[in-house]
Amino acid sequence: MLIPCVLYAQERRTLNGSVVYVSEHEEPRPAGNLTVTIRETGNSDETNSIGIFRIYLPDIYKAGEKITLSVEKPDWRIQYPLDGEARIPTNLKKELVKIRLLPAGSKLFWSHDRIEKLISDIAEKSREQVKPEGQPEDIDFGRYIKEWAVQNGFNAQEAKKEIDKWIAEVEEKENDFYKLGLAAFAKKNFGEAGKLFRNSAELKVEKLQKTRQRKQEIEERETLLSKEIVRDYRLEGDAHYSNYRFDEALEAYQKAKNYISREKTPRLWASIFIDIGQAHSGTGVRVKGDAIKSHLTTAVKSFKKSLEVYTRKELPQDWAATQNNLGLALQEQGIRTGGEQGRQLLAEAVAACKAALEVYTRKELPQDWAMTQNNLGLALQEQGIRTGGEQGRQLLAEAVAAYKAALEVRKFESLPLQWAQTQNNLAEAYYHIEYWQDSADCYRNVLKVYPDYKKAYQMAVYLLHEKLFKFYDAFVLCKEWLEKHPDDVSERAQFAENCFTTARFDDSSKQIKLLLSKHDLEPSVRIALRAINIGNMVAMNDPNLAKNLEMETLIAEVANQPEDFNVEWTFNGVKHFINEAEKLIDNRNWLLEFFKSFEEKNRNAIVDVLKQLQNDFKTN
Repeated sequence: MLIPCVLYAQERRTLNGSVVYVSEHEEPRPAGNLTVTIRETGNSDETNSIGIFRIYLPDIYKAGEKITLSVEKPDWRIQYPLDGEARIPTNLKKELVKIRLLPAGSKLFWSHDRIEKLISDIAEKSREQVKPEGQPEDIDFGRYIKEWAVQNGFNAQEAKKEIDKWIAEVEEKENDFYKLGLAAFAKKNFGEAGKLFRNSAELKVEKLQKTRQRKQEIEERETLLSKEIVRDYRLEGDAHYSNYRFDEALEAYQKAKNYISREKTPRLWASIFIDIGQAHSGTGVRVKGDAIKSHLTTAVKSFKKSLEVYTRKELPQDWAATQNNLGLALQEQGIRTGGEQGRQLLAEAVAACKAALEVYTRKELPQDWAMTQNNLGLALQEQGIRTGGEQGRQLLAEAVAAYKAALEVRKFESLPLQWAQTQNNLAEAYYHIEYWQDSADCYRNVLKVYPDYKKAYQMAVYLLHEKLFKFYDAFVLCKEWLEKHPDDVSERAQFAENCFTTARFDDSSKQIKLLLSKHDLEPSVRIALRAINIGNMVAMNDPNLAKNLEMETLIAEVANQPEDFNVEWTFNGVKHFINEAEKLIDNRNWLLEFFKSFEEKNRNAIVDVLKQLQNDFKTN
């Protein structure tokens, strides 16, 4: 099957212009149906009804270059541009070359600028008459004047008369060396003309030097102002960034970018893209929906843009810093992207961090090396969680190694904030490979620097109580937290459980009664506390109260919940304590089944088991 090819021609460059007739009263009217030609190329076009023409212009002709235009119209001549000589406009699409036509012999041809050009052209052409054996007086201007006069509808005498008139006016009124030089040349006073042209040139040299000086001063001032504008917009952005107003920071950085160019200030240009990338990253991890992908994708593109200037060969440290930023952005992008694409982004994040470490060595740049090791650990950790299985565990082990490397530099004594940050990351990595003790130790280390960081505290208590069964350590940690945060209801509920698992049954019961009487607790927490309290009563040899009033109250409260209700409370620590406590040996099996009932997945299943246990309790 043959598929026809369609050739799309590139847009052709055209010289656009207009042609008008001008009467003796200088009233213009459009000149249609006239052929306008560029003499140098031979390309032409016919004007339309309103005098507009468009002539193809080869690429070799650049803005500012001179071309000569001609118009085919008997008994009419071009008034402007003079002799049809025009300059190619800078903007071909927006600027028109305007041609004015006068009737041949019109008095309007006798303008000063036309006579000046005529004499200037004569001066150039007259060099043809200079001979080795000749004399200045042999130079004849007559043939040039006659040729020009005939071309424009005059005779030589008329032209000579107008030239003499112009000479007289210049000598009487002008102090312009150039015009006086033309007048002297027209009178064949070549020596005087040469001096006058030299005076004119030297005067213009002086003006040019002053103009260039002013231009340089203006350019220097412009450069300084641009740098100050960029500085101020970046500082505005930095202020918003520090205030976590990343959208406003991004707006400021974008404004700064408008006042710099890669050609003039490449490093500054690259640094602005770093700013923009970081602002997009900061926004991307805090927004929702499609905006997440948009911001993080733009952040990655911005960092890669900087790498066009920040090369490892030319600017190794800037290159490494940008690789580090790129790695963080790719990591955030990978976390929020599913499937194989997300894993690929995380792999790219790992590669970027490893690239940065080629420059950030421990020996030469220890803190940057440690920072990048920490970030490498984050990327490997996310990659490991996403991968799973034995390969995932291997990646998590590599993350642990990276965090430990960072801690060789990030020490508690010298860099406590960075030390705690890496300890927190290491705790999470240990958690995912089920190194419970190591994870708990790291979370407790975090609390040395950030004693009010609740997540670290909760994870430490959870691991100590639910995984390691170090009930006393969990009790002490929880007690210390409540001494600093006495109004933290959720942790007071946790403390009630800790009292139970350290055999402080009476204290546990008092904590629970206080919580149930004074606080509007979540149903899951209320039910968990009632369950623990039944354990307290059994431990304190009060089984009758437990089986009668407390079991009835507990069953009624569970039955009052939605059908899909489940207890969001883990009792692993409680069940381990029951297995070990000698005091509970007589009721151990019942208590284990009792706490296991809360693992059921809905309200009805929990109620059914509790009722059966209540009957078993009565039987026993």
